[in-house]
Amino acid sequence: MVDLVAEVERIVGLSVGESTLTYQSVTGTPYVTLDCGGVKEEGKPHLAYGGTEEMAEKLYLNAVKEYASGKTGSLFWRTKPTVRKIKLFEEGFLYTVHSRLLIEDTGSARSLRAS
Repeated sequence: MVDLVAEVERIVGLSVGESTLTYQSVTGTPYVTLDCGGVKEEGKPHLAYGGTEEMAEKLYLNAVKEYASGKTGSLFWRTKPTVRKIKLFEEGFLYTVHSRLLIEDTGSARSLRAS
């Protein structure tokens, strides 16, 4: 099993900003929900699953790379990645990884606080 938080922070390569307990980051921008299939709308089903925990982690890390591509600023965590095991009828399980995060320019946070 991979340390997903450390791996995401390594992939993104940005500083980690202050977390909040609300749906918005310190910049005022809502966090995004990211799972194995990429960014998903809150309350919608997961977009992709892995047949094993390892496959779900690999899909999730690929989704992180896609989400982070070209972004600068800081990484803000709302919910750090966790593997979820989902019962699939009587045959077994599927796995997904769920997180809520945001990558955004920290200059936005400074200008919001100043206003």
